[in-house]
Amino acid sequence: MKDDSSDNYFSFTLGDKIRKYRKLKGWTQKQLGVEIGFSDTTADSRIRKYESNIMAPKTEIRQKLAEKLDVDISALSDNSINSVEDIMQILFYLEEEYGMTVDRDENKTTLSFDNNMCPSDKYGLFSDTKKYDLFANYLNAWYGKNKSLNPDDPDSETEYLKWKARFPDNFEEVKKVIDDKNNIPSETTTITISTPEDKEKLSRFIDENIDKGPVRVTFG
Repeated sequence: MKDDSSDNYFSFTLGDKIRKYRKLKGWTQKQLGVEIGFSDTTADSRIRKYESNIMAPKTEIRQKLAEKLDVDISALSDNSINSVEDIMQILFYLEEEYGMTVDRDENKTTLSFDNNMCPSDKYGLFSDTKKYDLFANYLNAWYGKNKSLNPDDPDSETEYLKWKARFPDNFEEVKKVIDDKNNIPSETTTITISTPEDKEKLSRFIDENIDKGPVRVTFG
């Protein structure tokens, strides 16, 4: 029997994710099934059913799959993409919730986020700014890792895929990428913005200390 189902370019279900990360490990369906504890006689059948979305792995099995495939459990979420329309709805959400903007010229369409992300001013969500700061840091780490790819190293792309699969379980590495990429000095002053009044304090601080070193702004 054929090991894998045919590709669907507009599908990214839980089964597709399991298949993707199994292939990244270089394992057959039977190898993965045995690794998570199924018998030799049922291992390939069970994984085939998971990858075909005939059967969904229970929570404890999903935890074992994440562990054996060396991915963060979030990489095996139930969130599925089944069509281009699903992708568009995700982009609409990012625009509305995270202030993503879209631009286009004759050569490309660009999706972007403000580096000083705080769309709360626009959407009236100022009390929930921690997630924007976290999201901005995640984007920064992704950018740094992407730019570190070595086109001359055949293993570089594979390592990049593994890095994304483990994200954000590899958060210590994420923070290192952020700091290395930004070259943030240890004496950097950190200011947390949690109220509208804090924005006025920040403005005064910058005016008074503009020549005294870098400032990192977080939202809390």
